[in-house]
Amino acid sequence: MRNPKILLAVAAFLTVAGLICVITGITLLSRSKSCDKKSFAKRCSPSDEAKRSGFDSFLQKVQDSYFDLHPNKIAYKPKVKPSDIRQKYRSYDPSPANIKRITDEAWRLLDEAKKLDLEVHKLKPREKKALAQVKHYLQHVFGTPYDVNYYAGDFLMGPNLWCWQPLCHVPYEIQSSLPHFKPNTTKDMETLKEKMIEVEKTFNQYIKNMKYGVAVGMVRSKEQCKAGINGLTSYFRKISAKGASGIFEESFVKFILDSKFIATLVNDSKESILWEKKYGKSVNESLREFVLEYIGKPIDDLFTYLRGVHMQHCVSSNVSSGLYSLPLEFVYVNNTADTSRPTNKSLPTGQILDGKKSYDQIVTYFTTNSMTPNQINIMGYKMLAELYPQVLEVARLVTKESDNDTAKINFIQRMNHSDMYFTKEEIPRNESDEKAHVLCGDVESAKKYCPTRWRALENWFTEARMVFSLLDPKTISMFHFNGPKQTTPSCPIDLAPDFNPSAAPNYRAGGKDCKESAKYNIPFFVERPGPKYEEWSTNAHEGRPGHHTQVQGLLEHFIDNCGGVIKWLDTETYYTAFTEGWALYAENPLIGEDTDTYKNEPWQKYGMLKWQVWRALRLIVDSGLHSKGYSREKSLKFFSDYAWDESATASNEVTRYQSVPGQATAYMIGQQQIKDLRNKAKKELGSKFDLRDFHYHLLSQGSSPLSHLEQSINAYVNCVKNEKDPGCHDILNPIEVKDKGTEDTENNDIYRPRGQHYF
Repeated sequence: MRNPKILLAVAAFLTVAGLICVITGITLLSRSKSCDKKSFAKRCSPSDEAKRSGFDSFLQKVQDSYFDLHPNKIAYKPKVKPSDIRQKYRSYDPSPANIKRITDEAWRLLDEAKKLDLEVHKLKPREKKALAQVKHYLQHVFGTPYDVNYYAGDFLMGPNLWCWQPLCHVPYEIQSSLPHFKPNTTKDMETLKEKMIEVEKTFNQYIKNMKYGVAVGMVRSKEQCKAGINGLTSYFRKISAKGASGIFEESFVKFILDSKFIATLVNDSKESILWEKKYGKSVNESLREFVLEYIGKPIDDLFTYLRGVHMQHCVSSNVSSGLYSLPLEFVYVNNTADTSRPTNKSLPTGQILDGKKSYDQIVTYFTTNSMTPNQINIMGYKMLAELYPQVLEVARLVTKESDNDTAKINFIQRMNHSDMYFTKEEIPRNESDEKAHVLCGDVESAKKYCPTRWRALENWFTEARMVFSLLDPKTISMFHFNGPKQTTPSCPIDLAPDFNPSAAPNYRAGGKDCKESAKYNIPFFVERPGPKYEEWSTNAHEGRPGHHTQVQGLLEHFIDNCGGVIKWLDTETYYTAFTEGWALYAENPLIGEDTDTYKNEPWQKYGMLKWQVWRALRLIVDSGLHSKGYSREKSLKFFSDYAWDESATASNEVTRYQSVPGQATAYMIGQQQIKDLRNKAKKELGSKFDLRDFHYHLLSQGSSPLSHLEQSINAYVNCVKNEKDPGCHDILNPIEVKDKGTEDTENNDIYRPRGQHYF
């Protein structure tokens, strides 16, 4: 038997030891939390230079001015109070006078930013990035620029194929703002009615703007006008299909129609009786009437105008293929110039419009550099000369023909064979026409009304899932998968159909907390689903190591968590050249050259090379359409001659470049910049170069202008070479930040449109 005294002694010892451990643990945890707080404060507080120069207060001024001038966005303001939303919210005002007012303030602030007395090298890294961001933001984003040199047609030419115009954000603004106008009294109900009337004014003004655009010669081609209707439809699908009454099925007004929204008012017999006496209808009847009259009807009126009156003024592409030929000399009706109606070619305030000059400025929004349209055009021809011979080499290999022309003919014949696509049966016409575009607008409807297309899409999904599993392991040596330099996301990526008839493959992130999986969206209405030989490269672009690695990785690891204006600015900005440039870099060289993916896979290698050639052609065609006067026919011939594509895909792509000037140039410009930075780092660092570290320092910048990206990589290279230089310890030894910081910019984030990233 054990000695009880010894057992008591041991128990006492263990108790004391346990207490010591607990106390020590609490002390260490306290110190850890204290250190975390100190680290957070050190990282997030303004630098002495930001305070001395007034940069921190300037950023606050930009934010305050933005929300003062955009009352439709007030619900998104950090730390906004419900009372402020009720007091300040107004529906989007697209009137030329208001847009000019916003633009004038944006450029006044931009001028102030350029005059700041800043010693940039003394700013913290997040402040340096914010400086580059705020200048780009004020120049291009703060307002829809109202000026001859920046004119993008956003408020005169109608929606583009993706409907990026502020008009299509109205549903999100309704969802984020109108819940704060929940009516408890008859007076509240009247206020809610006033807010809906403002929505009516928004759409009515937009129609007025487009009518003015016709009068001044700023109209899109017929292809662009149809694509714009498709873009608008993707935001208002039920109204597009069913007219004004479709509003009752639109998700963005469901909260208004929910009985809980008016329950307090309905249950107050005194107030509800007062309402019925005054208006002769019940509260519920009046609410449905308001939703129909002031939201459903004006949106339907816009569709009616676009499809009827405005389409008569849209011109054929032999009249105008891009901004270069705008404004037109005369008003066109059914593609015939009405010589009795010359256009005045000016904005309401008198500035003379010039489409070519517009493009000069628009393109810099997407490229985030100073390249001129002519330089972009030249770069396209240079890249085409480098890439096209590689395509011919694959064609000779596959066909075993030594002559390029013969190899090309035989290769094209083989690549168009039905077994290269995801459907083995001909798609019925009633699954491809405009009626199908409306009927097959969601998964269940697509299965029911477009079954052949749906079967093809399922085959495509199967292939895409296989490619996910093929490519993922090949990226292991390229990135840090854990620790303070982790760049790869944890959120899964899933497949989904995109029902926009003008869509290309695209990606949508799953959000910081991955409340829903990220999505690789595959277009449902392509002429022939596929081809199979393009899926590997497309998958690399949209999934890993492309958009999913970068965009979802950014949300999980690199979103600024310090709060304040810099975080707000970070969430408000987006840079196509970096984001799409990275995705193209992921296609090639990451998968195309840095792995053995295409070894003994000539068809898939061709698919990769085809899309590299395609991005080079985008530089030529986009700049050609809007700056050099290329016709649509000439643009299509480029894709026929060099991408060997005469399908609806090529036609849709050219429509895309016509509809969204400049966007398509950003892909290869960003890719080449990243490749140049990598080559420079590798050359300067030699044996010290680590691809995983390079990718960390690249991706950790989030989405940023190319100029800032270059500065950041230069700083990283310098620090590897000179570890003891000021600030280099923090650059080379990042702290794994696990705290969430402040979440003051997440107001109503669920209602905000998440950006899509396109192939």
